[in-house]
Amino acid sequence: MRTLTLSLLLLLSVLLTTGCGQDDTQKDGRPLPVDLFPPKVDLPQGSCSAANCVGCCKSGVCQTVPSSSACGYGGISCRACSAGEQCVNGACSGSTTCSATSCSKGCCNASGCQDGTTDAACGIGGKTCQNCTTNGQVCMQSACVAKNSSYGVTAVSAIIDASYTCDYVAGACDPYLSVTVGGVTKQTTVSSTSSPKWNEGELLTASASDLAKSMQVTVYDDDSPLNPDLIDSCTLAVSASDLAAGQIVRPCGTKVKDLTFKFTPK
Repeated sequence: MRTLTLSLLLLLSVLLTTGCGQDDTQKDGRPLPVDLFPPKVDLPQGSCSAANCVGCCKSGVCQTVPSSSACGYGGISCRACSAGEQCVNGACSGSTTCSATSCSKGCCNASGCQDGTTDAACGIGGKTCQNCTTNGQVCMQSACVAKNSSYGVTAVSAIIDASYTCDYVAGACDPYLSVTVGGVTKQTTVSSTSSPKWNEGELLTASASDLAKSMQVTVYDDDSPLNPDLIDSCTLAVSASDLAAGQIVRPCGTKVKDLTFKFTPK
């Protein structure tokens, strides 16, 4: 019995000694398996770094939405943009102030300077953008107008520049004009003066949107019905403010001055 007790104690001692000196190999010499997916260790609350923040870090908190007061990316420390800058893609640049000076050809909204030519952001001169769709309108030449509005178009008058010689033989000019809007072409009668005053009533009716796209005008000298001489031509764009004023007075090329059209709402 005493011999058995001594044998058990000896075996226990060997086992304890082997466990304490265990290395990273198995008994056959192969390395122990590695845990490829160790448990995730969460960073302490309030800890912000490149490891857990795609934006920038401010007072230990990740700022995921860039702003002029907290700008940056990749877990760097946020910086406040200088006056006149805005945070774009995590970097301070440009001007944050939208005004008549910085946005003279567009309009201003919460996102800054806009082109001012869309129905949702319409305007010019750095003024506040208007949403034309709110009232069922459309943006035309940076102004909101009724979607289906139409206008009668009247050719009123013009002045032929003195640099143009109207006839092969000295004599008076015989000008008339042709106007095309929205695929419709009309023309005035022939006048017999270098300062024609047609004002013959409405030549055609056109939508506000077609007038905004282009109004093509050609002025001729009627030397003969089959072979008139071209005096000059031009393409005019009519704005909402022009329609509100009821007329435009524009040059047409270099040979026609003070070309006047009248617009009558239908």
